[in-house]
Amino acid sequence: MEITKLSPKMLALPGGGNTVSIARQLWALEPWEGDDDEPELPGYWAIKGKFSVNGSRSCAELAVLHHLRGSGWDGRWVSAWGERLFSEWPPGPGVKSITQAGAPRWAAEIFDRLRAANGGRLGGFFDVFVWRVPGEVRFYEVKVGDDDINLNQCKFVERALDLGHRLEEFMIIEVLEPTARRAGRLGFRRRDSARPARARFRRATSNGSPPPSLAARSRLAGRVLHAERASKPRSRAKGLGKIRTERLPTCWHEWKRARMPACT
Repeated sequence: MEITKLSPKMLALPGGGNTVSIARQLWALEPWEGDDDEPELPGYWAIKGKFSVNGSRSCAELAVLHHLRGSGWDGRWVSAWGERLFSEWPPGPGVKSITQAGAPRWAAEIFDRLRAANGGRLGGFFDVFVWRVPGEVRFYEVKVGDDDINLNQCKFVERALDLGHRLEEFMIIEVLEPTARRAGRLGFRRRDSARPARARFRRATSNGSPPPSLAARSRLAGRVLHAERASKPRSRAKGLGKIRTERLPTCWHEWKRARMPACT
């Protein structure tokens, strides 16, 4: 595994308008090139990037946790999905509290205090929480491909700093996508092609994000349609069985019209 130090990430804290600097590293994890996932693996786990840990399929968060354990740390992957903590793949039921995860009392108190300040929820928590005697804790946010820090994570950093945590306890780990690693590239793919257009559109229009402008929504809508239809021409029946080949919409309004029945 290769680790490269990157320039710090500047985060604008939403509360007071202050800007802080978070350390960053680029990790080239070993991709998983074995068998496909079992059909019974739930879809919300199957979409996780495939990385190898001790010769088994895993995900980026658990691969980072495994590496940190080799340096004397212990911890858990903090998942806002289901509000649970995980340590192994495939993710089983997990545990609901850090105490159930086996954390020492002092580490559990730190985690629970942060969780209470976060409204009792795990949304916005950095992905990996680790501890090491005699009283050290660290927070690692794992970003695969072109994923970026969101508003909830900025709020989490701000709340942690208000509770007395130091910036040195936080780090952003950017991970090369498995496909890019296998292709031998040492950098990310271009932002406009690394993430499916539909995911970018959903992220840009989701609650908790600043509302995008109409122009931005139009561009994203066009990319969604391009991802859906550009692979091959698509025809569909209209009216009394007549077939009409559609032109790809190029803006938000054309996209809306394309969803309405057309007169032929």
